[in-house]
Amino acid sequence: AGGLVTAVAPVVIQGNGIWIGWAGVHLEEGEKIPESDPNDKTPTAGLLSEKVIPVDLDPQTFDSYYNGCCNGTFWPLFHSMPDRAQFSADSWKSYCAVNKEFALKTVGALENLSTVETDSGTPLVWLHDYHLMLAANYIR
Repeated sequence: AGGLVTAVAPVVIQGNGIWIGWAGVHLEEGEKIPESDPNDKTPTAGLLSEKVIPVDLDPQTFDSYYNGCCNGTFWPLFHSMPDRAQFSADSWKSYCAVNKEFALKTVGALENLSTVETDSGTPLVWLHDYHLMLAANYIR
């Protein structure tokens, strides 16, 4: 697991939160995220599959979004290397589609929370990094 998930997962676990994200693998329709091994002691081990809402992305869309737009365009621009940025209308369309999918999953999760009585107050929605810059607008 990468730096973000190992840092944030314990907060989600302790706060009884929900993780909405790409599972790191391409899942088939209806395929569940497997539970972690009971002997697993990594920071993500307590993140139960019932608390994870996967954003399923087909491999081509994911590649265009992640490698094309995020890493090919935004990363160089945000790291003062505009000469290395690559622009593609298809990658931009994938970026928009993925952000919209994250937003739909987030809104669905918030709607589900509103039907459950809870004393935990107003939900906190955390959209991390430039990979999801458009998602907040879609959520609004």
